[in-house]
Amino acid sequence: MNAASSLGGLTLLLAAFACRNLSTDVPRRTARDDAPMFAAANQSTVFHFVARGDFANVSWGSNTVFGFVSVSTGDTLGLFYQVTQFDPCCSFATGFGPVSASDITGNGASKLTFNTNTCTDPNFITVEGPCGLISIAFDKTSFFSARSQGTSSTTFGNFTFHSVGTSEGSSADATGTVVGFPITSSNFGQMGTNHNVQISISHE
Repeated sequence: MNAASSLGGLTLLLAAFACRNLSTDVPRRTARDDAPMFAAANQSTVFHFVARGDFANVSWGSNTVFGFVSVSTGDTLGLFYQVTQFDPCCSFATGFGPVSASDITGNGASKLTFNTNTCTDPNFITVEGPCGLISIAFDKTSFFSARSQGTSSTTFGNFTFHSVGTSEGSSADATGTVVGFPITSSNFGQMGTNHNVQISISHE
């Protein structure tokens, strides 16, 4: 069974997130000072990297909590996560940036494990909520396989996520926690391979 997928999973952000604004006060920037890429005139790029190799992402949701995590290997190991909890009201967690290459093991073809502590990642940007432990295990399933090619752009609050390139992947089961929030068993996971996918995150 084939299904449309996003490049590296960045465009799988849940529509429910779009109704609220992220903080415009980014507490710190990455050490890299790349020139803005794919950004509109009123935006600046706060994180950019080339994703080549393994990636994995998962989104989950219920009546009380929604979440998304994406991790991609390449010229750095790039991480993005966003969690919104409405009951008990209200908790938010958002962060993106590079983490240590040793935080990922396995591969995007069968099983991939990701463990990091964003409090100790010096160039990681925590936008909302606390820094902390992220631990996720991805296992490939046969529910779908997909290949995507081209350009994707998704605006989320004051941030826009851009990707250009080709990726191949399949469905995956994901279990774990994200800065204290559990990934629920009812989730949508994906894992696979990126082929020189240009990924950037820009901020108004």
